[in-house]
Amino acid sequence: MIPSSWAKQSVWIHGWGQSERVWYQQRALYPEATWVNLPGHGTTPCCEDWLAYLDQSLPHTPSILVGWSLGGMLAMAFAHRYPHRVAGLVLIGSTAKFFQHPDWHFGAPLSVYRAFESGLASAPEKTLNYFLKLMFHGDGLARKDFNLLVHGAIDRHHPPSHATLMQGLDLLRDLDLRQPLAKITQPCLLMHGVDDAVVPLAASEYMAQQLADATLHRFEACGHAPFLTQPQRFEVLLEGWCQNLIQNISI
Repeated sequence: MIPSSWAKQSVWIHGWGQSERVWYQQRALYPEATWVNLPGHGTTPCCEDWLAYLDQSLPHTPSILVGWSLGGMLAMAFAHRYPHRVAGLVLIGSTAKFFQHPDWHFGAPLSVYRAFESGLASAPEKTLNYFLKLMFHGDGLARKDFNLLVHGAIDRHHPPSHATLMQGLDLLRDLDLRQPLAKITQPCLLMHGVDDAVVPLAASEYMAQQLADATLHRFEACGHAPFLTQPQRFEVLLEGWCQNLIQNISI
């Protein structure tokens, strides 16, 4: 288990359409960590500016931000805007830009945005269930194991509203962190599933080259959520990196 001194300084930020419950396996190990529900997720009220919400909610002392997917993008944006409040970044299945662009080939086609926009308007539950299946693509899970993970990770009692889901989808469309990457100087740990069907592995490989101090670990036979499907390896890598981090900086 990671030292309690590290856990107290860690802030965990979930991805699109999820909640802090998605970290249920890690919450059992690191009870002293801070677990964030983004605006409109879980029991957190809605607001327009998610970075402003993080500014108000996160500690003012340097923290280690653990962000998954959209949560990782927000963590990078926060580190760029408030560098003195971030000691290190752990980015899981994340990217500098989610959707493709003429000068960015490591993202999803913009048609995916339009399909999700349309699906959320007409059949939100079906669309979210499709996204769940996409998250675990490449993991080779038996149906029983898939159902167990979904039961543990999804907060069915506090589903995000259509407006909240669209806010998050718009953030995925609009956030472009390629230029800020070079200005993020904090140590970064990148973890990415080789078979991720949501964010291509190439996105993390690109970030590993652009960030000043980055370490990338690839998870074989793994989709978009290695902390869920390969938690033991995830925790071993995380602990080793954190041990090294706290030996080199004072937090």
